[in-house]
Amino acid sequence: MASLPLKKKQNSVTKNSVLACCSCKKSPREPFLMGCLHSVCRECINDIKVGDRLKCPLCGDVSTSPPRTENQSRGFCHPIRNRCFAVPNAPLERHLATQERVAKLRSGEEIGCTNKGCRSAQPAIVFCKACKEFYCAICQQGHQIFVHRLEGDHSEIALNKLYLMTDNELFDLLSPRPNPGTCSEHRGKPLEYYCEVCETLLCQVCYTEVDNPHRCRYLEQSVDPRRKSIQVAGKVMDYWKAQYQRGLEENDNVKVVAEQSNDYAQQEVIYAFKQLQDALDERKYALLEKITATNNLKMKEFTLKNDHYIASIDSLSEKQVAINVFGCQAGSHELLQGQPLIVKAEQRTTARCRSETIHPTISPRVTFDRQNEAALLSAIRRFGHVGDGACAENCSLKEQTQDILHNGIGPVVLSLSVMDSGQCPCNRGGEDVKAFLRPAQPVPGPAIRGKVEDHNDGSYKITFDATYPGECNLYLLVSNRHAHGSPILVKPQDVRALGKSKGFLKFPEELKWPFGILVAPDGFMFVSDNTLGRIYMFDANEIHIRTFGEKGEKAGQLLNPRSMEVSGMGELFVASNNGVDVFSVVDGSFVRRFGYRELNAPYAIKIHQKMQVIFITDTNNHCIRVYSMAGKFKRKIGSKGSSPGQFFYPTGLLILPNDLLCVSDNCNDRIQILTMHGNFVKQFGKGLLNKPNSLLRTKDGNILVADSAGHCIRAFDEEGNLIHTFGRLGEHPGEVTDPHGLAFNRYGKLFVTECERVQIF
Repeated sequence: MASLPLKKKQNSVTKNSVLACCSCKKSPREPFLMGCLHSVCRECINDIKVGDRLKCPLCGDVSTSPPRTENQSRGFCHPIRNRCFAVPNAPLERHLATQERVAKLRSGEEIGCTNKGCRSAQPAIVFCKACKEFYCAICQQGHQIFVHRLEGDHSEIALNKLYLMTDNELFDLLSPRPNPGTCSEHRGKPLEYYCEVCETLLCQVCYTEVDNPHRCRYLEQSVDPRRKSIQVAGKVMDYWKAQYQRGLEENDNVKVVAEQSNDYAQQEVIYAFKQLQDALDERKYALLEKITATNNLKMKEFTLKNDHYIASIDSLSEKQVAINVFGCQAGSHELLQGQPLIVKAEQRTTARCRSETIHPTISPRVTFDRQNEAALLSAIRRFGHVGDGACAENCSLKEQTQDILHNGIGPVVLSLSVMDSGQCPCNRGGEDVKAFLRPAQPVPGPAIRGKVEDHNDGSYKITFDATYPGECNLYLLVSNRHAHGSPILVKPQDVRALGKSKGFLKFPEELKWPFGILVAPDGFMFVSDNTLGRIYMFDANEIHIRTFGEKGEKAGQLLNPRSMEVSGMGELFVASNNGVDVFSVVDGSFVRRFGYRELNAPYAIKIHQKMQVIFITDTNNHCIRVYSMAGKFKRKIGSKGSSPGQFFYPTGLLILPNDLLCVSDNCNDRIQILTMHGNFVKQFGKGLLNKPNSLLRTKDGNILVADSAGHCIRAFDEEGNLIHTFGRLGEHPGEVTDPHGLAFNRYGKLFVTECERVQIF
């Protein structure tokens, strides 16, 4: 018998709220259990009654009605199933009584005889397992004589042995037995039936007296399923308790991260403003030094000017004295002789003085101009931003704001922009971002969880390697809250919607004849130029990464390259007139070659990942050749002709999920379906196709065909029925000329290689 944690004896208040009366907070007397699983004393019911409901003072729940009246309980099957009535909670009384017994034993307190007929007042010495009573020595003798004879075995345990038991063992042993239920209408009559409709207990008399159409069953037949439902309810409570416990742990962890982030952010602010202060101080001292240097230069020039002025004054004073002395002392003949000399000296002095700027030529002012002050102050006031972490309402997908279309080829890759409440990117990363896919029509089973890659710049890459076949909902959670637009409907792309041109793939040089195209599982794209003998590699965002290969027949050179395939080992297989050349995807380096002079103008190459074999359409030999992954020839499929299973220049090739081969029979203008060993299954497209080339299958089973001479793309369903055609001969967007290669990228774009360009649909 499972038990609740033991408590010490309590006369009034119990620590656990479900073990006490929700109104008086004391140990309950004749308790009733309410819908919120709190209990209330019988005498406290009126205190919490609000209208025809009971309002729990602890949790505020008002879902419970007062206990049923005697009239409602007697078995007349009232339509009250949807109402929640308080029920007597005798198990709680027994639980509390057991706690009291255990507490007495553990405290060493004397246990009295619990036999109601005992008058000896002696302490108990034994405990009866069957009666669940303590007996003194006198009562024990009577118990052994009468009860054992009448009712069989009543095992007794000496009181001193009880002290050796564990708490749980003691609790299970001392728990009183439930009293047998009796009918409230027919006193003493045991309750034997249960009405499944109105959830009422009935005795035999009630059952025979009442003519009701409800389903009444024997009591024991109704107990087991309800005991199981109670066990399920307990497990549900345990589950949600575990969830909240996990939430508590996660919240504590997040709290620690928040405290660390707070400390780090404060340190960053202090450091940033220290840098600003250092920059301001550096600028301040530079300006002060500039002012000082400017002033020193002016003072130096003022000093030099003063020295010049003083020297000129002294020189002119001396000349003036000489003129005065000569003019006063010279005789007539001396005056006539000296006058020309003095006049020339005066002319030279005048000319020199006129050539000089006698007045000061240096500005006396040194000023400080507050240049860019307003902009600087404004920038300082706006400097910095306190990010409060991701705000789910401001987080959204970059690619799509409404429904997402998925072509079923390759993974779904999305980019989520994460911003805070101020619409600023959370460029430090570290946010809790989760992504799930669930079917639009709910089905049992776990959701598909996406891989989330943090770019530490406010963006997160979300990748789903697998999706559901039909429509599904994408749930984007940021800090366990839905991002903007979540959940977002993900729809499989309908090939009937294809046909509108979305532009052209940009190459680093002019193309001659783009032929094959391949999108690898990791999103990288490869395009072969049949004339130039080159392979162009692009990333998932259609940005050119590298070009490798050159025209020729030597190792590593390519002669008219066509289709390509990537193995699970990261090797790129290229079919050309040289056979099959294998390159490293990492750097484009040559690895090996096979099929040289054995294959004649191979067109398509496909790898069966499970069988680890390579299928190649040997176009000019009118067959399909099968090789091992090491390049060893294994077998041949088909021969030249137009009968079922024969080929006339086979080109495109697909491996279908049911291990069938789908082959473009170019000059027979048809598509053939064969087994892996070449047995004919069916054909389609006859009369509709004109020199079909590459094939491409969507996840929903439709097959796209590059109809080369028809200058269009045709779509067939799984049964081979034509369901859509787009494109026509021309050079304008949406028009195609001699299409060859077909490939979907992870964003649902269809790439078509044609004459001198790669068009995107």
